[in-house]
Amino acid sequence: MSTRRKGMQRGQRVLVGGVWRLRFREPANIYGHRRRRTVRIGAASEFSSFEEMNEAADRIMARIAPRAIVPGVAMKWPECCARFRDLYLVNLGRGSQRTYGSVLRNHIEPAFRNLQAHEITAAVIQQWLAAQQRAGVRRHTILSRFRVLRRVVKRCEADGIAAAMPPMRSLEMPRDRSVRRQLRTKAFTVEQMDALVGAAQPTWFRALLGILRYTGIRIGEALALTWPNVEIGARSPMLHVVQSASDGVIGPTKTANAVRDIEIAPPLIELLTAWHRECPPTPQLLVFPSLRGRPLTSSGVRLRYLRPLIASLGLPPLSFHAFRHGAAYALLEAGGNPADVGAVLGHADLRQTSQYAQSRREGRRDAVLAAAQLRKPFDENGTPR
Repeated sequence: MSTRRKGMQRGQRVLVGGVWRLRFREPANIYGHRRRRTVRIGAASEFSSFEEMNEAADRIMARIAPRAIVPGVAMKWPECCARFRDLYLVNLGRGSQRTYGSVLRNHIEPAFRNLQAHEITAAVIQQWLAAQQRAGVRRHTILSRFRVLRRVVKRCEADGIAAAMPPMRSLEMPRDRSVRRQLRTKAFTVEQMDALVGAAQPTWFRALLGILRYTGIRIGEALALTWPNVEIGARSPMLHVVQSASDGVIGPTKTANAVRDIEIAPPLIELLTAWHRECPPTPQLLVFPSLRGRPLTSSGVRLRYLRPLIASLGLPPLSFHAFRHGAAYALLEAGGNPADVGAVLGHADLRQTSQYAQSRREGRRDAVLAAAQLRKPFDENGTPR
């Protein structure tokens, strides 16, 4: 038999089997999730009155779930962003910290600089979304910024700074259906990729860009390659993708479909052969080792080699992933089957590959005529077969 005392401001005191227990929810984490917990206060015989038990429960709550700020305290929005950055952003990975920090510093904090946290309502956010749409910002980018804003406001709500987080149903994400999404803005063309490979220095960087250009593998997969998995002297040269590298640490591939074998094109064989003669030996036999014999980091290679090379050639400031998009377009435009192209790229779903396919009138006509030549429905006398 249990006895409950309701109406408690902080936690619920429950008497179960002669023992008082405290049920409450922990403070929300960075994502706004709150976990339920149950803590033992003490046996009923240990307390002479309910008030004494209540004081013991308050002491437990103050120790394990302290309030950061008293509800109703006003706080400027820049102070909320700085508090979120100092207290909650440090628990994320380095990549997430850079992403969140950039969005906070460049977009979220300046947008509401003159407002208090509790003044950021659904109407204010809706005006901010509409202003970004009028400025020509892509919907995907707007949605990413809004997710960061939502987590900051939700964290303020959990700490008693903001009144309430506006619900999603009261906000309408802007949509511009007249503008078609085009991945080509994120991809290098074949000419641009060839220019980058031809101008790349030193030899290992040229070989790295050659792998990205001719195979379309991810940069982490390329940096984790080992020479036993690169068969450049075999009758059928093959590249075996079995692992991936992130921040200099080798681990599994992104998905199970990412483990694959890719044929090596003749231009890539020349690049890998030239680098194989100069590559220093390492214990792990890495194709692209650092000076310490570890895998290179994509961020370091991008900042020190790729960005200066792109700037010198006057090309769009894209990242390594633009080679993957460019290779996908090149494979499909060369007449590759989407299923085969998806297997080369390591896509788990054919729909990921279909977004690169460009529908052309000439291609549709050729497909109809080619299908008609497979088997004629009538014989020479006009009789149905």
